[in-house]
Amino acid sequence: MQFNVIAGKKGDLRLKICRTNRAARYGQCEIDYMWPKGSGCCGSAWADKKLRIFNNQLFIKSGAFAKEEEKECFKDVHWVISIPIFSFLKKGLKFFGVLNTDTLSKCSIVLDRKILQISKTYAIIFRYLCESLNLFYIIEDE
Repeated sequence: MQFNVIAGKKGDLRLKICRTNRAARYGQCEIDYMWPKGSGCCGSAWADKKLRIFNNQLFIKSGAFAKEEEKECFKDVHWVISIPIFSFLKKGLKFFGVLNTDTLSKCSIVLDRKILQISKTYAIIFRYLCESLNLFYIIEDE
């Protein structure tokens, strides 16, 4: 499993990976890819400001990536869980970026409970650490 935070600079219309866990094996094309709002799991989490779970293999088969090199770049990613994160400002919460969990092992068409539990546990630890340091916040769906 790989974890990353994608974010953009003020005024950016696309997000890209800015932080990853050390064990992650991202290729250069993944690191450089700019996700448009509403595209893919992370782009959807950005647009909707809600947790999103995607089967990346179905996403690729749907023709969502127009270019062959994009399909090739993400071909090993099977499931993606994206959680929007927010920074705390005096004026309130502001969208900061997206926390992603990617699975590289082949999974069934149905998301494996173990992977989901690991991702949720990581997100809870990440959330409390960041909130206690006043870095940013994760808003849970009601």
